[in-house]
Amino acid sequence: MGLVRRLFNRVQKQANPLADQLFMHSPVPTLLIDEDQVVIKINKAFSILSGFTVDEVVGEKMSLFKTGQHDHRFYAERWEKLTMTGQYEGEVWSRCKDRSERLLLEKIQGMDVGGKIYYVCVLEDVTESRKLVERYRYLAMHDALTGLANRSLAKDRFNHALINTVRAGEKLGVLLCDLNEFKQINDVYGHHVGDQVLVQVAQKLRGVVREGDTVARIGGDEFLIIIERLQSEEELDHLVSKIHAHLQQSFTIDGEDVHTRISIGDACSPQDGLSYDTLLKIADHRMYQEKDHYYGLA
Repeated sequence: MGLVRRLFNRVQKQANPLADQLFMHSPVPTLLIDEDQVVIKINKAFSILSGFTVDEVVGEKMSLFKTGQHDHRFYAERWEKLTMTGQYEGEVWSRCKDRSERLLLEKIQGMDVGGKIYYVCVLEDVTESRKLVERYRYLAMHDALTGLANRSLAKDRFNHALINTVRAGEKLGVLLCDLNEFKQINDVYGHHVGDQVLVQVAQKLRGVVREGDTVARIGGDEFLIIIERLQSEEELDHLVSKIHAHLQQSFTIDGEDVHTRISIGDACSPQDGLSYDTLLKIADHRMYQEKDHYYGLA
């Protein structure tokens, strides 16, 4: 809060033209507000950030910058903490003049000037850095090629789904899917075509399952589907048949008709087990049984 205090001390000395110029030309977006949450001063950096002019902001309440990102309770708790402790630091979504929204890191410091409380609020725009963090987090949990959940996210979702399944007394299904003859596709058409096959298979699988179920890519041409809120194993069997039907048709890529089929192994909790590893092992075994049958090895 040292920066906030220094800025406030400068604003206090408004009779000093130099202090006023320092406030106005500071590169840090800054507001001065009173105990009624009315803005009494802003600097140029804040105008650049928000798009609002001095005349459009001074005399208005801080509610001018509210967005739908936060509820009433958020703003009430924020102000209560500030008035009780005299300072506040946190992130807030703020509305700009063009109605865009920016994520700002606020640092607010209260000061008593002649028996009246004022607050200096300095801001840092962290919108882009937050987007970058969210992007890295997304990439850490999703397959870069297909956009599906990866193995780590799939396991996490399974664990959450299992808790809900046990609580509701329902069933949880796991399908392990593997493309047949995928190596031949890469060998004949090239890996760029193989990648497009994987993307199209991912789209088809997402189109078959219900919203809330999870489709993940957990290996080269291996997909995992987690189906929640099943009432019977017959529902799982029906989904398997539906997936086979949707993947019977060929894929047209770069003018080439590419054919592939899919082998599927299923497992269902609680009868097949209650752990991720157990169900995956059973589904894997059944998937390879179907693959052997496809190749005429069984």
